[in-house]
Amino acid sequence: MPVHRRRGKCRPPGRPIRSGLDEIADDLVGQAHHAIIHQTHADGSAYPVDDCPIHQAYRDGKVHFGADEVFWHKNGQGFPVDYISTPIHENRQLRGAVVVFRDLTALTRLRTGEESS
Repeated sequence: MPVHRRRGKCRPPGRPIRSGLDEIADDLVGQAHHAIIHQTHADGSAYPVDDCPIHQAYRDGKVHFGADEVFWHKNGQGFPVDYISTPIHENRQLRGAVVVFRDLTALTRLRTGEESS
């Protein structure tokens, strides 16, 4: 995922990325990621940005993890993810965060298949 600046806006990564968010990667640049890919919980309820672990990393300067979370495609389809949001410090100042996520779609399908057997 692109690097987040302190203001919560995305900027492009240093090299191209391939992920479940490829179709909206360009849409993320310069935008607040939360409103585009992480605004809603899996149950459809709103996900306040202040509760978002990704957002918290570039506010409090601590590493945050997300488990059993959902990111959203442009078409409104959600997909399961785990992630880590790690703050970036430059010259002892908090500058943003790097987010690394794992698309759990295949794992979820495998588990569902095993459970229904």
